[in-house]
Amino acid sequence: MTEATPRPLWRRLLSAPFVLLAALILALEEWLWDPLKRAMAWVGSLPVLRGFERWIRSLPPWGAFCLFALPSLVLLPAKLVGLHFLASGQRTVGLLVFFGAKVVGTAIVGRLFTLTEATLRTLPWFARALDGFLALKRRVFAAVWEHPMVLRARALGLGVRVRLRALRLRVVGMIRGGG
Repeated sequence: MTEATPRPLWRRLLSAPFVLLAALILALEEWLWDPLKRAMAWVGSLPVLRGFERWIRSLPPWGAFCLFALPSLVLLPAKLVGLHFLASGQRTVGLLVFFGAKVVGTAIVGRLFTLTEATLRTLPWFARALDGFLALKRRVFAAVWEHPMVLRARALGLGVRVRLRALRLRVVGMIRGGG
C-alpha cells in the first residue's frame, strides 16, 4: 500500500481561503434553498404561470438543461458587477448587487431544478455530475460542521438562544403576572 504524498504547505495555506469561501457559498445556498423553493412554488402556482411550468416540465432533456443553465449565465454578469464594486471600494453596493443576484439566481434555479430534475437525470453525464456534486457537498458540510471553530460557534449560539428564551419567558411571566 502506498501512502499519499502530503501537499506542500503553500498549497494547503492557499487552498484554505477558497475552501472556506466555497463552504460559505454552499451554506448560503443551503440556507436559502428551501424557503426560496417554497416561495417560487407559490409564484409558480399563480394562474398566469401554470401553463409555463407545464411547458417547462414537458421539455426534452437538452431543452431542460439549456433552460436550467440560463439563469446562471444571465446572472453571472450581475455577480461580476457586484465583485467590481467590491474591488473598487464600494462595498455596500457590491454586496447588495452580488448577493441580490445570488438570491434571485438561487430562487430561479431552485424552481427550475424542481421542475426539471427528473428530465435532467435522464442525461447520464448530468446524473453523474449531480450525484458527484451532492456527495462533495455532503463531505464539505460534514467537514465544516465538525471543525472545532464551528463546534464552538454552535455551542455559543445554543447558549445565547437558551439565555434569550429564558429572558423571553421571564419577561412574558412579568407581563402576565403584572410585575
